[in-house]
Amino acid sequence: MYVNNEIGSIQPIEDIINIKNSVNKKIVIHVDAIQAYGKIEILPQKLGIDLMSISSHKIHGPKGVGALYINENIKVNQLLLGGGQEAGIRSGTENVSGISGFGLAADITFNKIKETNLKMTQLKTNFIKLLNENIYDFEIISPINSSSTNGSSANNSLIDSCLTNSSPYILNVSFKNVPSEVLLHHLEQQNIYVSTGSACSSKKTTQSHVLKALGIKPSLINGAIRFSFSTFNEHEEIIYVIQQLIIILNKIRKIY
Repeated sequence: MYVNNEIGSIQPIEDIINIKNSVNKKIVIHVDAIQAYGKIEILPQKLGIDLMSISSHKIHGPKGVGALYINENIKVNQLLLGGGQEAGIRSGTENVSGISGFGLAADITFNKIKETNLKMTQLKTNFIKLLNENIYDFEIISPINSSSTNGSSANNSLIDSCLTNSSPYILNVSFKNVPSEVLLHHLEQQNIYVSTGSACSSKKTTQSHVLKALGIKPSLINGAIRFSFSTFNEHEEIIYVIQQLIIILNKIRKIY
């Protein structure tokens, strides 16, 4: 997984591939780049990635459309036999409208990727700054190389530097003594949509296996919320979220 979909950490793919090559170069590496594609720089040939999955909806293209990058040195067995579509790998009528929509979304995304990433980094940085200035008793779970992420005033330079290890599109925060499901529904009523984990596991009632693996305390896992940022978000919306968090958290903490 190139970018973790719950906490936004950017995995050291190049290091993993180098370790693999030092053991056995014939081992095939598949990378789940769903959260990375169109959001951070990916150079599959340079990195030595053999197979890589990407998805259209993550760059605002049509839902239900994806693609598989296959290194020219890798031979993939046929998935479906028949008409020979998709270079003989997967036969069946091709989804022309979906493919075209994905292609257009990719063109739009990559034509302004540097500009968008700068905007997203600023949004996430400002959100962290406003959290520290206005909210107490919280902990940022996403990779942040700062000691000031527990509700006290944060150093801006430290916050800026932390984003090199983390996607600017995801921020996982735990609010102490506040059940995440309760907070989620309160925010929902204010047209603020967050999640308590990855979208892939939204129907599960068990605690996040990702946060468990990180050794996060159960009490913090129970209060963990994932904020996802979009190129369509603006700074005014960040301010609105903070304003609503102040009101909602005070209300919930009086009950719990």
